[in-house]
Amino acid sequence: MRIIIFISILFGLFSPYQKSQYSMIKKDLLYRDKQANIYLKGKVDVASEKNPQDNKTVYLDNVLYKDKVIKLKQLVDVATFHQIGTRDKKDVFVKGIFEDKKYKYIFRNHPASSPNIKVIDK
Repeated sequence: MRIIIFISILFGLFSPYQKSQYSMIKKDLLYRDKQANIYLKGKVDVASEKNPQDNKTVYLDNVLYKDKVIKLKQLVDVATFHQIGTRDKKDVFVKGIFEDKKYKYIFRNHPASSPNIKVIDK
């Protein structure tokens, strides 16, 4: 009986049908949580000897803008936000380049970068 209860609890915790804490607001790029924070969905490389190409999905809401860390929702214009590229010839860590009507957003998959998104004026 204990085994059945334990298995039921494990299935409930790791069920793939759990409701996500994020809801999509811009075609698989921007997401919103229940507190109205806005996140950029990205993939970061997870280093491992067996599978060095494995990626992990992350939701990022902190950005670096003019040497200050602020929330993405303070800057982003959801209506005009879109992806313009995935790579930068000068920076191998760039995994996504985005823009809206006022800003350019550069997502870097670099472990020492915090936050991973840099925002510059257009």
